[in-house]
Amino acid sequence: MQPWLRPYADFLPRVAEYNGIPYTVTSVRRSRAAQQALWDRYQSGQSELPAAPPGHSMHELGLAFDVVFGGDYWSPQQKALGQLWQRMGGAWGASKDPVHFYVR
Repeated sequence: MQPWLRPYADFLPRVAEYNGIPYTVTSVRRSRAAQQALWDRYQSGQSELPAAPPGHSMHELGLAFDVVFGGDYWSPQQKALGQLWQRMGGAWGASKDPVHFYVR
């Protein structure tokens, strides 16, 4: 993750902890090879969440992180924290990729 992004990204888990919401960070920065593996899984139908093709992922640039709030990425807590991230100026995958938090 880009160093300047870290304090902002750390804010969401702190909000979750304060409110007793469990969370799991599932991915941050990825290598091109790791992105290729995710892309291949998505293309073969083994993943219900989308993945960008290698060379097109914000994860490869250190500008994205994936996190699950409330134990399920379709939870109300996931939506609430995604909307909070958007109000903070970030971008969120919403209903297409609810674990995906990033900056443009």
